[in-house]
Amino acid sequence: MTLPGKHNIDTQCGVIVDVEASPGNRIDEVACTKTMLERVESNYNVKPKRLMGDTAYGSAPMLEHLVNEKNIEPHIRVWEK
Repeated sequence: MTLPGKHNIDTQCGVIVDVEASPGNRIDEVACTKTMLERVESNYNVKPKRLMGDTAYGSAPMLEHLVNEKNIEPHIRVWEK
């Protein structure tokens, strides 16, 4: 059985930095991403400069969190509804 999950990957080195299992819905995926960003920063003192993701991460609250609270440049397609 495979659980859906999110991966925090250092694309420059090709290393998985963190993993968080999540149900396959947008709200939980965004919460998992925020958890992973906090955990990696507190455990390893690493803060990403950029974050790549699919449209699920392109909601206004997530983009606001990345840009204004974490100072992370999003490379995410904006989710429009």
